[in-house]
Amino acid sequence: MLINVLSEAGARNITTDIKLFSYEAPKNFWGCPVTVTIMYKDSTAQKLISDFLLRLNFTVTYKHALNESSDYVTRGTSAIFDFVSGNSDIVTSIVLQKTLIKFGEPSREVEWFEEIWYVPCAKPIDRIQKIVTIFSVTLWIAMIAVFIATGITIWQLARLSRQDDTYKDISTVLYNAWAVVVCVGVTKMPRSCHLRIEF
Repeated sequence: MLINVLSEAGARNITTDIKLFSYEAPKNFWGCPVTVTIMYKDSTAQKLISDFLLRLNFTVTYKHALNESSDYVTRGTSAIFDFVSGNSDIVTSIVLQKTLIKFGEPSREVEWFEEIWYVPCAKPIDRIQKIVTIFSVTLWIAMIAVFIATGITIWQLARLSRQDDTYKDISTVLYNAWAVVVCVGVTKMPRSCHLRIEF
């Protein structure tokens, strides 16, 4: 860091190059041992970390996370365990997880994005709501219109007939018409042919 230094006399400005903070990390570590856990042999990550550490004069010891036939999750778990337990100083080729940062420092800048997904609790649906959601509104309107028209027609035909006393009551007619719609037996089968045809 360069600063301008004002002389004690104050008469003139003397510009000098003064380094306030020197580079603290040495360029030569004199063979300091470093243990590196690698996921894959002869990988690009291994070559990069090897070149970097040898340039700084480290003595590098490699540990392999299990064998090559193991799956990624098993090898990753073994490598992370080595790092967290202190058996290795550097771990390469792992997916960075937020919980691991407190045990070490990543080799690149990390930015975390978190999303909260609110899932509503399951609630039982009312029986009427179950029935209403079966069809669309327009189909329900059409069905109710046909249902009422059919009920009124049966009621009028029963009033003209002498045999079907059961269907002379409009509530019974609507009940039996609804029973036919939902495929349930009616209270009494109509006797006249006109009502049977209408059914």
